[in-house]
Amino acid sequence: MNLKEYKVQVALGSISYEDKRAIIKDKRISKKVLEYLSKDKNNNVRYWVAVNENTPKKVLEYLSKDKDSHVRRRIAYNSNTSIKVLELLSEDENYHVRNYVASNKNVSVDILQKLSRDKNPTVRSGVARNTNIIEILKHLSKDKNFNVKSTVATNKNTPVKILELLAKDKDYFIKYGTIMNASIPIRILELLSKDKDYRVRNKAKERLDELRRIWNTSSFRINIF
Repeated sequence: MNLKEYKVQVALGSISYEDKRAIIKDKRISKKVLEYLSKDKNNNVRYWVAVNENTPKKVLEYLSKDKDSHVRRRIAYNSNTSIKVLELLSEDENYHVRNYVASNKNVSVDILQKLSRDKNPTVRSGVARNTNIIEILKHLSKDKNFNVKSTVATNKNTPVKILELLAKDKDYFIKYGTIMNASIPIRILELLSKDKDYRVRNKAKERLDELRRIWNTSSFRINIF
C-alpha cells in the first residue's frame, strides 16, 4: 500500500488499529506510509513502526524521542538504528531502554563499555549477555550483583580463565551459569563435579554425562578438554 491509497482508506474511516498493525507488518509497505504512521496518535501503532526493520533511519531517529518508553525500547533494539541514535538512547532515563541498547547487535564497543558501568544491574547484565569483548567481560565478572556475574558465566564468549574464576565463586547460581556455558571445558566440569555443594556436583555430573554422550556419538569431534 502506498501513501495515497492509505490516506484514502483513512478518509473513508475504514482503518482500525488491527488494520494499521497488519499494514506495518506487510513487507510491501512503502517507507512513506511508515513515516506517516510514525506520527500516529496511538502509542501501539508507533510501537510497531519502531519494530519494523524497514523503517527509515530518519523515522527511527524521530521515534527515539517518543514519549512512550516502549516505543523507545524498540528503537533501541532495531538493527537499523544508527550508532548516533543508540548513543543517545544509551543515556535514556528508562533503564529498560538502555538495556535494549546493550542488546542491539550493532551496538558499538564504546557504548557497551559505558553501559557496563551503568548504575542498573539489568543494564549491566544486558551488556554481559551481548558482548564478546574480553576487557568488558573481565570487568563484569567482578560485579557485585550476582545476576550480572551469572550472565557473564553463561556467555559462550567468556574466556576460560574467567570461567575458572567463576567456577570457584561462592554463589550457587554463578557456578550453575558456568556449568551451563556452551563453551565450558571438561576439566572445569570435572572440578565442579567435586564441589562441596551437592546441587553444583549433581548439575556438573549431569552436564558431563550429556557432553560425553554427544562426544561418543558425534562423527565430528572437537577438543573440548
